[in-house]
Amino acid sequence: MKPKLDLQLVALAVPLFCAWLARDLLNAWLHSPHDRLAWLALLLWLVPLTFRLDDRPRAKIPINIFFLIAAVLCGILGELMKLHFLAHLALALALAAWMKVAWRAMNISWRTVVWLLSAVAWMPVFGWGLAPYSESFILPLRMVVVLAGVLCPWPAARKATVSVVGGPHKSNPLKHLRSPKIPAVALLLAVILAIIWDLVPLPDAQNRLGRFAAQGLGFASREMPLSDTEKSIFGAAQVVKRVYRVGRQDFVVVIIDGARNRHAVHDPAYCIRGAGWTITGEQPLVLPGGAGTVLTLAKGPETREALFWFSDGRTRHARVARCWWQMALRRLTFGTSGPDPVLVLVQPLTNGLTDWEHLQTRLPSLFEF
Repeated sequence: MKPKLDLQLVALAVPLFCAWLARDLLNAWLHSPHDRLAWLALLLWLVPLTFRLDDRPRAKIPINIFFLIAAVLCGILGELMKLHFLAHLALALALAAWMKVAWRAMNISWRTVVWLLSAVAWMPVFGWGLAPYSESFILPLRMVVVLAGVLCPWPAARKATVSVVGGPHKSNPLKHLRSPKIPAVALLLAVILAIIWDLVPLPDAQNRLGRFAAQGLGFASREMPLSDTEKSIFGAAQVVKRVYRVGRQDFVVVIIDGARNRHAVHDPAYCIRGAGWTITGEQPLVLPGGAGTVLTLAKGPETREALFWFSDGRTRHARVARCWWQMALRRLTFGTSGPDPVLVLVQPLTNGLTDWEHLQTRLPSLFEF
């Protein structure tokens, strides 16, 4: 007699796999100023699930196999493209597979869908989207969104439902897709692909970073050590952080190569706001091979500017979404789509306006990155 594959065991393995893919959540909750205490929203979001599993025989717990398959596919796509939001979504889908199922052939309750959508409130993408607002405003809003989602499935979570694993149910045209073998095979393939992708190294921009001069005619520099928070965020990424003296003005120059840690290259406005600065304006600045963006910053009585751009060595731009797409495509093609874009951030240490055109003539090697 052949042993049967247990769907409940598969349904336990999938969330564990997705939790491993979403392990960056801990780093975001610990170090990102806009995501601190977001784990409280996750705990609140899990309340309906705990009631769903409470005092229920294991064989009677219904599992939504479609959510399991979607979680595995979403998780591996996020791992291959190094898009953490997809890994976070995969974790939410894997957990939602244990919730009430009762919507036609797909076995999805509208209450579960509302609860699932509210999961975005405990993800870092929520804080990123609300980065222009105060940190003290973001956490209460997280809790309100999650609470709205929790209140939807609450009545249904306490009621008994017909199991999709066994027991009487109406004829379902998608019944043949409920075999536990499907998510099990998908999970196995996802694990293999994740291991293969992590074992294949991508060429980085270390040679480009090494060619950036620390001293030269009309300028000098000194190295700046990374803070503990920066070390945690940048991880294995290659980072150059120096203070350049150009004429009578000092600039902090940060160049980040994210080939070994894609998420080290991100929207610089997120960290600027996290450091306490308010972005009051932005305007484009023409650069060789493209353009950057000049941000106007304010913190109390202080007003400064900052300039950033992304560069693959040939073209320069300041569009975050384009940078993410370039890095994701490069990841999927094992580096054949082109060089990885690096993030260049320049910020003067003094208040007031900056003559960026003059800086380009005095430090041209920076703007050729």
